[in-house]
Amino acid sequence: MPAGPPRLKRLRHAVFGKPRDLRDRRLFEHLSLVALLAWVGLGAGEVERLQAGIRASLDRYVALANRLGFPARERMRIGTDRLDEAEALCREVLAEMPRTMVFAGKLIFLKERWFHPILHNQMAFSLQCRLQWKGLGVVILPLRV
Repeated sequence: MPAGPPRLKRLRHAVFGKPRDLRDRRLFEHLSLVALLAWVGLGAGEVERLQAGIRASLDRYVALANRLGFPARERMRIGTDRLDEAEALCREVLAEMPRTMVFAGKLIFLKERWFHPILHNQMAFSLQCRLQWKGLGVVILPLRV
């Protein structure tokens, strides 16, 4: 048996460290799942009803993440400008947890129609631009429809 491969393996482990199993949850014990949602409310009575519905949904997502073994927290803001509220919410979360990465979603349609950019605006890209100018990381994930 040649002596080369085990030596090379030991050298690689000494330089780069041993390979890790990504299914091991101890690797991610310092990560938090934060539900980051911003909605626009219409009228005083509607805002209270909307808040109750959103709060119930967020509580279900937090409970699901906890059952799966992940620590989770929730945040919510409601206002008239979704982009301003999302930016303010991101800055609040990042002030509390400085090592946070922001994830946003962008709807991807199989056949893009002329009205899709009107109905499904570019909020994720606008938020990314605003936060990156402030030095904060944002990842936009495609959501296939």
